[in-house]
Amino acid sequence: MPALSETWDRASVLRSEYRGTLRNKFMPAKFLRSPIPYSRSRPSVGQGCTAGPPRVHDFRPGCRLASTRSFPICSRAEGDQLKLSPEQKSEINKARRLTALTRRPTVPALEAVLLKPFPVLDHGFVRVVDYMGDDAAIVQAARVTYGRGTKRISDDRGLIRYLMRHRHTTPFEMAEIKLHVKLPIFVARQWIRHRTANVNEISARYSILDDEFYIPAAGVLAEQSKSSRQGRGDALPSREATKVLQLLRRESTRSYDNYLTLLGVRKGKRTRQGIARELARISLTLNTYTQWYWKIDLNNLFKFLELRADAHAQYEIQAYANAIAKLVKLWTPLAHEAFTDYRQYSVQLSRQAATAISKMLRGEHVSQTDSGLSAKEWEDLLTSFGMSSDTKNSRA
Repeated sequence: MPALSETWDRASVLRSEYRGTLRNKFMPAKFLRSPIPYSRSRPSVGQGCTAGPPRVHDFRPGCRLASTRSFPICSRAEGDQLKLSPEQKSEINKARRLTALTRRPTVPALEAVLLKPFPVLDHGFVRVVDYMGDDAAIVQAARVTYGRGTKRISDDRGLIRYLMRHRHTTPFEMAEIKLHVKLPIFVARQWIRHRTANVNEISARYSILDDEFYIPAAGVLAEQSKSSRQGRGDALPSREATKVLQLLRRESTRSYDNYLTLLGVRKGKRTRQGIARELARISLTLNTYTQWYWKIDLNNLFKFLELRADAHAQYEIQAYANAIAKLVKLWTPLAHEAFTDYRQYSVQLSRQAATAISKMLRGEHVSQTDSGLSAKEWEDLLTSFGMSSDTKNSRA
């Protein structure tokens, strides 16, 4: 394992490189083209990357644009495995081999996938950079003990389920996770609405963004929903979907070409004086990929998943939420189980709805008019409990 001073120096060099304070001639080519920052060895739960998000293009006058694209390079159809170059795989393996002694609690299942990128959409990914706490940390905080909870897992499970069931949320805030996410800009703008996280996004004022765009799979293209102002309706016919995809690719490419023209860049070289990066970026389309580090506590992460992993959420952000949910299940399996049982797949009832269900259970006939619910509320209530049309009619 590299000495602490050696690893520290590597991280320091990369941090300086991101700030643009070192010229190419002072930086070994190995570091300039490194797709992943080195982790600083320290006694912690997981090895985090301290140098900021992977570099995209660090352009300086008189030098070529770096040939390495933002990590990871993946050109794949929906559902394919993330494709990494041998160099990128080597860098990931190096980072994952770094270990440190610690007295903190660790989660073997999450340690096994630490720093590993999980593909989302066509060019995106999610990976765990660091975390703090586990299921036992939630129990410890709830009981305010000096140890790590009870010796029996069944007791911890019961307490965690009690906390979730009665919405005693503070103990869940004692566990935190830090993620590195690559996502389309329009997904990021939805995502940032969850304001209880710490976020640091790559800046197009400092870097030239890559020509990577989100192009939906044909199967997820759909017309506007007729019953919802913010949802999708029926899928587009194959011929129409093909035209839409061609249009998206053409406009994305044209937009990026204009972006480089504004920067005064052609074929990887600056050919003339362009405008500032902070101005040139306004020409980019919303399907351009960005990256950020996102740190959040477990309680607020559950709120994010409750909304974004829901079937009514937009497909693209739902894909990221589902990927994160799988990581949460590895990290805090007991808390995740309680969340799915009491929050994600539970049904919340209003006073009128609870009264109507109570009467139905007693065998009484209840109509939508008598229930005090609107027509939409009545429909949602019966649908939530899987009642057939015949049942609905008989109750009405």
